[in-house]
Amino acid sequence: MRICSPTIPVPNITPTPLSSALYCPTSQPTFGIAAYAGGGLDACNGAIQNCIIWGNTAPSSPQLFESSTPTYSCIENWTGGGEGNISPKSGPAFVDPDGPDNDPHTFADNDYRLSAGSPCIDAGMNEDWMWMATDLDGNPRVFYGGLSLTVDMGAYEYGSWLFRISQVLVQTTGGLQLMWTSRPGDEYVVWSCTDLSSGVWAQEATVPSAGASTSWTDPSPSGSRKFYRVGLE
Repeated sequence: MRICSPTIPVPNITPTPLSSALYCPTSQPTFGIAAYAGGGLDACNGAIQNCIIWGNTAPSSPQLFESSTPTYSCIENWTGGGEGNISPKSGPAFVDPDGPDNDPHTFADNDYRLSAGSPCIDAGMNEDWMWMATDLDGNPRVFYGGLSLTVDMGAYEYGSWLFRISQVLVQTTGGLQLMWTSRPGDEYVVWSCTDLSSGVWAQEATVPSAGASTSWTDPSPSGSRKFYRVGLE
């Protein structure tokens, strides 16, 4: 299987969870069973970075064959060099790589997200474009996975989620309600500012998570304008 980090779009190449779209045209998603070599990637001469290439079969070179030197990738039984590569005995530790039906070849129900403790978490290489990019779930591509703000290997960023203010409502009582996406167990701090040029923000409240969505109401918003920001405690 080839689980690669979403990358900058390349003409005529469509990223999929199991196919490498890292500047290398590949076949439809398969488990890479090759008659000779290169069950994972064969003759890929582009950049191979932040990928998981695991579980492919071939008589020789089952993961990569006659391809560019990979970097910061998790590759089964890899001894071919390249900066930042890993080949853990425990594997990449996917959540459920063969799905509820226990068949790795039925891709629709397979879960290739990383589980807690995966060696692929925070083990990739950051690039500038990633800070505004998303993973295959639509979540931020770079997320603090427990060690650092470093991108993960693979197509899904462990623990990543989209944190944003989702709604602002002016209440009939005169108050103003902020609503944002949240996670159970987190705690948030609400700040406000009436003059952005001053750079002075006042802490309004500390709010415990209410689940997938959390809200807070300012009972007395200022007359002309008021700016808000919400952060993790």
